[in-house]
Amino acid sequence: MHRLRLSIVTTLLLLGATSGSAQELKPLVPPTSPPSPSWSASDSTPVWFTNRDRVSAAGFAGATLLALPFDRAAAHLLQQPAVHRNARVASGASAIRWLGDPGALTLSAGTFVVGRVAHHDGLADAGLHSAQAIVFGGATTNALKFIIGRARPREVAGDHAFVFRPGRGISDYAAFPSGHTTAAFAAASAVSAELACSNFAQSHPRIGRVAPFLLYGAAALVGGSRMYHDAHWASDVVAGAGIGTISGHLTVRRLHRGATRNRFDRWMLGGGNRASTRCG
Repeated sequence: MHRLRLSIVTTLLLLGATSGSAQELKPLVPPTSPPSPSWSASDSTPVWFTNRDRVSAAGFAGATLLALPFDRAAAHLLQQPAVHRNARVASGASAIRWLGDPGALTLSAGTFVVGRVAHHDGLADAGLHSAQAIVFGGATTNALKFIIGRARPREVAGDHAFVFRPGRGISDYAAFPSGHTTAAFAAASAVSAELACSNFAQSHPRIGRVAPFLLYGAAALVGGSRMYHDAHWASDVVAGAGIGTISGHLTVRRLHRGATRNRFDRWMLGGGNRASTRCG
């Protein structure tokens, strides 16, 4: 029964990741086509929340609620001695945890630097915008952590999943949502969206289709590692995945919707004022 409950939670998380990967942004114009001077003002107006985003948010909110009843069972299952006896699993979980924090932001910054040094606009663009998505998602998550103040499983020995200190959510009372998971999914979402808008995805369609699933799969493993380390409940991880996924989509859409780059992008990425790609 415990294994069945954990399987249900894992399925909820992976379904959320799959829904995110299925909603990648698409170019508003073919990447090889020159920008059209006839774009109207409404075309260049950034759209924050679309109906697709609302459906995605509702899906993650529902998945979080569905995961709540399984929080305690999943925490107990993952803290059994047999689970932690395997040294390879333990070391792998620690390495995967790094991908969430500080790995996601470190890799994004590194991608941006490599892109700038190599004069590869696509890499620099993806690195910068994924970093911005991580910061945006992290700010949202940290605010919720402080407001909600949910106790981590290790603080209550996995026995009481609903212990809160509202307005004092720091340290062992900062479980909801998972910050590592938010960062990992924000990076996966932003990079996948950038890839969907790129010339590279048009030239290498197979990679363009497979890469999002690999990125979201790695992000899901980050969430699993946080549960393995007794730092988060299952619902914390699902909520973090939702915040990260939506943050990535909103960030890339905002920065690629207009016909021209914003001032920060022009300063960081160099080049002209006109955006290289526009995505909807």
